[in-house]
Amino acid sequence: LYARIAAEKISSPSVQRIVGVAEISSGQLSQGMEKLKAVADQDLYAAAFLAEKVLSQGESSAGQQAIEAAASQWRGGPAFRKLRAVARQHGLEIPAAKDSQKLRPLLDSFDRRVLAMARAPQKIIAVRLEPLRDQPAVGEPIELRATLTNQGPLAVPLGDWGLLSPVMAWIVTVEGDPETVFEELPLAVWPAPRYLQPGQSVSTTVRLDVGAMAEALDARCLETVKLNVSGIVDPIQRGQETRSALPDLVVTPVEITRRSLLGQRVPDNVSEANQAYQLALGGIVRDLRRGDLTRRMAAARKVAALLHLSHALSSKRVFLPKPLDDGLVRRPVLLSLLRAFLADASPVVRAEMVTSLAGLPLDSITSQLLAPIIEDPEAMVRFRLAELMGTTDPQAHRAVLERLAEEDHQAVRMMARSLLPQDGSWEFGH
Repeated sequence: LYARIAAEKISSPSVQRIVGVAEISSGQLSQGMEKLKAVADQDLYAAAFLAEKVLSQGESSAGQQAIEAAASQWRGGPAFRKLRAVARQHGLEIPAAKDSQKLRPLLDSFDRRVLAMARAPQKIIAVRLEPLRDQPAVGEPIELRATLTNQGPLAVPLGDWGLLSPVMAWIVTVEGDPETVFEELPLAVWPAPRYLQPGQSVSTTVRLDVGAMAEALDARCLETVKLNVSGIVDPIQRGQETRSALPDLVVTPVEITRRSLLGQRVPDNVSEANQAYQLALGGIVRDLRRGDLTRRMAAARKVAALLHLSHALSSKRVFLPKPLDDGLVRRPVLLSLLRAFLADASPVVRAEMVTSLAGLPLDSITSQLLAPIIEDPEAMVRFRLAELMGTTDPQAHRAVLERLAEEDHQAVRMMARSLLPQDGSWEFGH
């Protein structure tokens, strides 16, 4: 009934085929057969059903005619597979496609190894992860080199219409803390050619300790944290889930141990643990006074990490690892170190100190310490100040952003104006 109603409203071979099959199924054999015959040369499913029916009645000649009618149509998909199965069941041949002999040389010349790429990409493509430091310390970047290699015999096409897009997302988990997973991390984008030749490799290096992951690690800077790092090649976003367009291409994870600021391990007794902390502070002061540029930048990041820890402790988000004394991390000491680094002779160190505070709520005291940087002689430092205050609480720091928005230096001016609360007063880029 519903099929006939549809047929009255829609003139389509597929609808006629549905009506015909329905009629045959309900016992109206002749009517159904006529409908299938009428559209057998237009609808491959109709031809397959018709051939199956007449052959089941022993009418091999009519079945062969139905198969030949279908052979003039397309040759693919479930309908053609059904037709081929019917023909084989009854020992009949499907005629060769028109001009098939002309196409045979082209088909024979096709390298069927190309199909193996799609069937088993994990046998063709390999991805290797290598930490630049297996055990980075607090203040040192967590960087990995990702290498994409073609280990197959043919050139592999890359990009939107290739075997894969040369992009990888990251997944970082923390040992002993299964609920902590970091996925919103910078993508690895390989500088790949259009075709990756056999044996050819391309590599890229990505720094992972940014954003939420950096803040979480900073809040645990007095602990040794083991990270498990893996990747998702050619990632696809499905709602909240990220999966690979090539799920069989699995990236072997690597382990990175981020060392505690106290050393490889926290001492077992209170006295030694507290002494280790004081020695760590002394090391920061020593690097500030006598360290080279690299060590002073790392020391600035350590101060920022301790400030993140201090804030996390005050909000009860984390607790000091045992046996460290509660109250050992004193914020006034850290603010004094912050002031000292903001006065470093190198603008690179000053800029790094400001940048490392990203994600840390800026209270009135911290803001007061940062305020003089508005007069810093180096544009790079003022640029970082605009970025920090504009991304932390632009309304609270509106006065500073407005001042920087009047800068002569274009980069500083554009950063401040782009982060200034929008009220029509400023236009980005002007």
